[in-house]
Amino acid sequence: MANMPRMQTLPDLLKSLWQRIGSMSLAIILLVVLSIASVIGTVLLQNQDQADYLQQFGPLWYWVFRSLGLFDMYHTWWFMSMLGFLMVSLSS
Repeated sequence: MANMPRMQTLPDLLKSLWQRIGSMSLAIILLVVLSIASVIGTVLLQNQDQADYLQQFGPLWYWVFRSLGLFDMYHTWWFMSMLGFLMVSLSS
């Protein structure tokens, strides 16, 4: 029993989490993912008529792209969440 690892307290856990969120490697990963998503959003025309997307990509890719929110990508929950997470990471 004497060799059991010591459990971290809540303040220690929060400090460790805050340090990981503020790490430079996480910020770089978020920037790379956001830049790739932005390139996709720039190449793929945004906010066009849904029938145009269906005709251009076919039914399978239309539903894949639509489920990922790529037709209005800059307003999707995942893109905004990554922007917010990058903001938190850079400010910590």
